[in-house]
Amino acid sequence: MKAARSAILVLALVASGLVAAAPVAADTDPPAGTLETATADPQPTWQTDRIVWALDRVGSTIIAGGDFTAIRPPGAAPGDSRQQTRNGVASFDSSTGEPTPFRPVIAGSTFSAPSNPSPGECDAAGTGQYVCKAVLRVKVSPDGGTVYLGGDFDRAQGQTRQKFAAYTLRDGALVANMAASINSRVRAIAVSATTVYIGGDFTSVNGQPRSRLAAFSRATGALLPWAPTADRTVYTMAMSSDGSRVIVGGVFDHINGNTINGIATVNAGTGASMPWSSRPVPPRNGDSYSTVWDLVVSGNTVYAGANGHGPGVFDGRFAADVTTGNLIWKDSCLGATSAISLMKGVLYSASHAHDCSDLGAFPEVTPRRYQRLLAETANSNGAAKPTLLHWFPLVNAGPSDSYYFQGPWAMANDDTNLWVGGEFTTTNGQAQQGLTRYVYKATARDVNPPEVPFAAPVVTSRSSTSLGVSWQTTWDRDNATLTYSVYRDGGTQPIYTTTAKSTFWTLPTLSYVDNGLAAGSSHTYQVRVRDAFDNSRSSPASAPVTAANSPLGTYGAAVAAAGSNQYWRLNEKSGIVAGDALGSRYGKFGAGVTIGQSGAPNVLPSIGIRTNGTATGIVSNAAAIAAPATYSIEFWFGTSYTTGGKIAGFGNAATGTSGTFDRHVYVNNAGKIVFGVWSGGPQTIVSPASYTSGGWHHVVATQGASGMALYVDGQLVGTNPTTTAPAYNGVWRLGGDNLNGWPGKPAGNWFHGGIDDFATYPTALTPAQVASHWSAAH
Repeated sequence: MKAARSAILVLALVASGLVAAAPVAADTDPPAGTLETATADPQPTWQTDRIVWALDRVGSTIIAGGDFTAIRPPGAAPGDSRQQTRNGVASFDSSTGEPTPFRPVIAGSTFSAPSNPSPGECDAAGTGQYVCKAVLRVKVSPDGGTVYLGGDFDRAQGQTRQKFAAYTLRDGALVANMAASINSRVRAIAVSATTVYIGGDFTSVNGQPRSRLAAFSRATGALLPWAPTADRTVYTMAMSSDGSRVIVGGVFDHINGNTINGIATVNAGTGASMPWSSRPVPPRNGDSYSTVWDLVVSGNTVYAGANGHGPGVFDGRFAADVTTGNLIWKDSCLGATSAISLMKGVLYSASHAHDCSDLGAFPEVTPRRYQRLLAETANSNGAAKPTLLHWFPLVNAGPSDSYYFQGPWAMANDDTNLWVGGEFTTTNGQAQQGLTRYVYKATARDVNPPEVPFAAPVVTSRSSTSLGVSWQTTWDRDNATLTYSVYRDGGTQPIYTTTAKSTFWTLPTLSYVDNGLAAGSSHTYQVRVRDAFDNSRSSPASAPVTAANSPLGTYGAAVAAAGSNQYWRLNEKSGIVAGDALGSRYGKFGAGVTIGQSGAPNVLPSIGIRTNGTATGIVSNAAAIAAPATYSIEFWFGTSYTTGGKIAGFGNAATGTSGTFDRHVYVNNAGKIVFGVWSGGPQTIVSPASYTSGGWHHVVATQGASGMALYVDGQLVGTNPTTTAPAYNGVWRLGGDNLNGWPGKPAGNWFHGGIDDFATYPTALTPAQVASHWSAAH
């Protein structure tokens, strides 16, 4: 169902800027010892004309169930002459995507009703007329001989079959003795060697009371005494590996009268409740509740995916011990999980995830961005959360008349091919309806190039013989590390090559300084990006730029030569914009900023700004960027106020107070300078001395592979070994921002004093570079 997502978990994490940071790892070319994912390239697969609700595999055959009436070849438009009729069930070769002979005919009877009893599962059939015929669950028996179907249909092969039917796979014959009368939908099926278990919305089977759970003999079709009770709908079931337990998932609050939400285990023979220690699904709270949609069992571990409705719910995945119910790990990505599939140690999931900051991955953005297919490590290696893997294929939400707009609804695999079914109509932007599949690079080469847009580089003059080239990285759907090559004047050989990691939510800016050019010469530049398999894209060429002596003065020239990618000189005398002397990342002055003030001495023209110590006394980027992993910030400040405040930092809001914030420098009440990042907690460096005597001071804060460093007035005053920081999109700000939860928090968030010449870098400046900048101003 459509889910109203919760921000409670995210707010709890970011209320103090405490965003968990866990790197996205692995892809189709992973580092040694890490898991490989499938490629993000959809493989040729026949399509359906409507939604696929369920998938299962037997041998080399994939069986799909849903509400479709036809299938057609890959790439074919609806109504194509090669289209073939299929009524609710179709089968395909798992490795080729081609149809196979198994083709049951499932149907429903037309009835009158004042309104559609279940939009998305039942179809309008005229004025006040509806038909329910969807196959909502497909399950193959352990011996591979029988296919069980559950749903909202009432006929199979023209014979009465109320919500449940069985077929022999070998000849496609309807199993005669599986002809129960069930009074409402069957949504879940689990099968043992002797028994088939069902769950759903029903309350009666063959005239006998059954509260949403029932079982039949596989040999005779007889209804068995097994009769555990669920107070609300059961959506999914699975057998334990030893056959002793049935794991039940759904939207229930009680099983056998015992309070337990969403997941429980019952004895496979008696139906009695079995131990389940953990409570990964929160209790129902009015209209807020969670539903376990899908279960996968491997050994003694059960994996589950859940959908949440309303605030304070659970939308992600978890793993638990089947015997005890002890929780192994849990992730709380927001965006209802509808299906999961375990393959080669990777747990793949179908959802409409829009906030995975819980895993140190993509945060909530406005407007929302949905990533409907994800991959994570099935084994968390003892950690409380798994690792999100770099696998981001794209499927859309579905057709414009879709009721759910979920996109993918079902998954299955044969350990080589990962099949996905649902209501989507495109994959990676290309037409493909209802079904798609993904394979590993050993089966089909990774062919998707890095994504667009990929803009022309920004070129700035740094001296008469030097030009600076900077560009924002792009990203790839299944490779985290990309290679960038810079070409000058349309040349065929790169003048510079580097690598960088990126994701769709973290796009660092890279730069290169092209030295030794002919004095006064003019040049253009282009950047080519390629993945590990040489799939590539090229940026447009830049406009010609002439190398000329820097107008920035001695200090500004040193900033430029060190590779700054953003430089606010703050020497404006009018206007509301802080210009970027070395690029295009200009800033905006808040109403509480006074421009044209005396700036740092010897940093010509010695003009800066003054902030008034309030929430309007700020300067911030006009456009958000990805928080850098390696960086330096540099500025001058002066104050005689003892109220402290944040001088500079990175946050996810351009005005007011940010909800996510770090990479900041602030002054505490003692006048000491604090540099902090968040990495599992606040990681800080505090200067030994105080700096509130009114004079101007030079500050550089860096973070990179060697950790953190803080310099004041050209001297190193402290280090910290922390090399990581959270990934999120935001802006650089001067003058103040949120400091809640940070050590030594001053009386106020807002800095009152002078600020001059703020610069950022995509590198960690060296002690020698910092010293040279200090010397350039003296």
